[in-house]
Amino acid sequence: MTCRPLLWITASAVVLGAAAWSPAPAGAQAAGWTVSIADPGPIESHAFEVAGSVSYLGGPVESVTVTLVPRFTLPASCGPAPSPTTVAPSGDGTYRAAMEVTCNGPYQVQVVATSKPVLGSLVPMSSGEPERQDVGVAEPPEPPLLEWVEASTAGAIATWSAAPSPDAAGWIIRVNETVEHQYDDPAATSAELQGDFGSATFDMRALRWGAEGPGTGAIASDVSNEWLLSEHHPPGSTPGTTPNSEPPPPPGGGPSTTPTPPGGATPTPTTGARIPTRGQDSQATLPEGYTEELPFGTVDDAFVPGSSTTVPDTDEEQAFGGTSPSAGLVRTTEKTSPGLVAPFALALLMITIAAHIAWYLRRSRSSGGGGQVSLP
Repeated sequence: MTCRPLLWITASAVVLGAAAWSPAPAGAQAAGWTVSIADPGPIESHAFEVAGSVSYLGGPVESVTVTLVPRFTLPASCGPAPSPTTVAPSGDGTYRAAMEVTCNGPYQVQVVATSKPVLGSLVPMSSGEPERQDVGVAEPPEPPLLEWVEASTAGAIATWSAAPSPDAAGWIIRVNETVEHQYDDPAATSAELQGDFGSATFDMRALRWGAEGPGTGAIASDVSNEWLLSEHHPPGSTPGTTPNSEPPPPPGGGPSTTPTPPGGATPTPTTGARIPTRGQDSQATLPEGYTEELPFGTVDDAFVPGSSTTVPDTDEEQAFGGTSPSAGLVRTTEKTSPGLVAPFALALLMITIAAHIAWYLRRSRSSGGGGQVSLP
């Protein structure tokens, strides 16, 4: 082996090393590097993929770093800018990097590649200035939920779900699929439409700003659910009911509330476990649902089963006769069982009669000398 091949190898290495270490012109890639970005076309999703290829004459490429830079002032609602993503290229030099943004708008993709150290150097080689490509993200919003539409004095009131995304730009409410009413407040959840709608159908779309960023042309969602407003549907009511209607009775057909006693008196709410009787303290606790007012206007002095049956004195009755509302009413008392009183009285009567007959017979014999006496 001659020295000439060794000299050629040494010279080639020096040339490649010098080319690698020489500074690249402003805005251009370093010598020996080729970095490309595939055109992604219209991006209609907040999550997408950046792809391309990379190569280096000085050796294998070790990594590719992809950065997404916003080309507009990013609102605070969209959060911070996306972080750079670093991937390793495949054996054929292609790369794919998953990216995700929070809001629609214009972005710039920037790609920089690095190689493994060459010629015994510990420093990896860089592709220099990043390769750049502008992209626009325009993901349509999700259809809103049209929750309610009711008639109003001015027309109709529509209510829908809240804004689902920080890049929301407003709402469009459609009437009969033709007339559109646009509302630019993304935080709104209801709106009143002016007009005489009669029987009409309502649906709506959500709006987001598009690939040009806030304040530019908005993109709309698919159509929401449909709501039918009938001319027979008065304000403040729901289909199948009447406004301000009475609530249905509870199961069983019973009244829903306690009826008011005759005369308009309102039962006094009470609690407790015993029923007061006449002569007890008026402040005694009453059981729940008890009232001293009996049906048909009967006063509280009427007979209560289980109460005392003692008839008041004549003086007491006269004293209350002119003032008590119970004067003149027929009083009732409980019937008591005769027990042994009747048999005992009957036996006593029979003994008394027998004693009188015996006494009369003895008196007649003593006065008549033993003759027969005719009883009258």
